[in-house]
Amino acid sequence: VRKVQTLGKAVRVRRAFTDTEMTGLIEVAGERRIVYMAACYTGLRRSELAALEWSDIQLNAEKPFLVARASTTKNGKEATIPLHQDLVQALNDLRSRATLEAPVFAHLLPKMSVFRADLEKAGIPFLDGSGRRADFHALRHTLGTNLGRVGVAPRVAMEVMRHSDMKLTTRLYTDASQLPTAQAFALLPSFTQGGYTQKYTQLSGAGGQNASSCGTDGSASNADETLANKGESHSLAHGGTEGQENKIGSKGRTRTYNRSVNSRLLYH
Repeated sequence: VRKVQTLGKAVRVRRAFTDTEMTGLIEVAGERRIVYMAACYTGLRRSELAALEWSDIQLNAEKPFLVARASTTKNGKEATIPLHQDLVQALNDLRSRATLEAPVFAHLLPKMSVFRADLEKAGIPFLDGSGRRADFHALRHTLGTNLGRVGVAPRVAMEVMRHSDMKLTTRLYTDASQLPTAQAFALLPSFTQGGYTQKYTQLSGAGGQNASSCGTDGSASNADETLANKGESHSLAHGGTEGQENKIGSKGRTRTYNRSVNSRLLYH
């Protein structure tokens, strides 16, 4: 079965939240902030967050983690997800006040209207200048983008995002506008000794003209000094005209210096 061509046909194009936007959203969200943190730090989808139970979370383990049960995940596979230390603290605080028999985020998952109200409070536009959405699922895009920002290997990021195809991680779930591309260019190696500016700018004079040129003996000479004054017109013209019919009427070589002809022969 051929793959469906979806390039350029995405109905909803999403973007990642910036660090400043995430901080602002968490500050205005009240108790809902833990939901936004969980989505951003684990990549769990809304339905997966809604199905999460306290028995799925191991906060007292040496390295705290949660288990997304196979019956709750999109791909039908169980997933073990390590927890960020900020999320561990927030979950410990919530557990001390929660009913452990109820789902972890009971009554905390926001409706779309509530989520958009939180965005407005934080000063975050739902649509940016390019028409990309900052909806709830964009929090999952934020995780994928942040993995790329901190230099996580693509194959590792793919596992964290629980994708079956690396292209999903590196293209669809990575907001390229937030990647450190300028730093990448700064890390490129230099191929000149002493730097380009120091080595080559002394060869250019005012107006971009060549300030010095190589004479017939390999030494520098003034480019404006005529070859006729140095008596070198015959030798330079000889190499390019010997045995050929000269268009100005002489055979073999140029006997008198002609600036337009000799300059053409010298620099051709």
